[in-house]
Amino acid sequence: MILIDLGNTNAKIFKDGNTTKIATTEIIEYLQSVTEEVLLCSVVPRYNQQITSMFPNVRLITGNDYQLMFNNQGGVLDSKGADRIVAAYSAVQKYGPKVVVVDIGTCVTIDVCNQNEYQSGLIYPGFVMLENLLNEMIEQLPKGVKEETIISTQSQIYHASIYGFIGALQNMIRQIRPSSEYNIIVTGGSVAKFSEEYNIDLLQELGFDNVYYEQGLIENGLIQFTNIIKETL
Repeated sequence: MILIDLGNTNAKIFKDGNTTKIATTEIIEYLQSVTEEVLLCSVVPRYNQQITSMFPNVRLITGNDYQLMFNNQGGVLDSKGADRIVAAYSAVQKYGPKVVVVDIGTCVTIDVCNQNEYQSGLIYPGFVMLENLLNEMIEQLPKGVKEETIISTQSQIYHASIYGFIGALQNMIRQIRPSSEYNIIVTGGSVAKFSEEYNIDLLQELGFDNVYYEQGLIENGLIQFTNIIKETL
């Protein structure tokens, strides 16, 4: 079975232990050449109906499936993205029973879970979104640029964006984490971006105990979900 995590920007394809990344806009073209069964975790509604109507070999994870991973009495989780539910389930299985999952990507999502109970969560703009905000909203301001000193306008915008984003993450986790017993699981593409482009270790900067980085959270969650499907057949 091919596992696909379809995000707003990219689609990650997990097959035979290998990971391939393509642009989200290329997903229809990719699926046209696939004959195997596909398990799809998608946060892009505009593609979901098209994919399920065109490709009978694709199983889309929906709100109906959430009950298999968490208590979803009354459909309270149905509005949540499948990536959040799958990632949270994966984190509970590996780091649980009490976890705070922080996914830092196009957007930041924070989810708090205790065993099979989804307790709360937050959604916040991603770093690139915030980084571009001043430049897009105020015509005379440039984009931030990394410099040794914090003198130029570009450098001040850059450093403020970094400090502000990390501070926001710290405060959101501090406010929503029920207690220090909850492990903090950090995932998402922007973690590597901070390390590679800005030479910043986000996990260290957060300053919390019990913080773990898990790159394959959704992949592992999709693998675990396939086992759930088999058990229910």
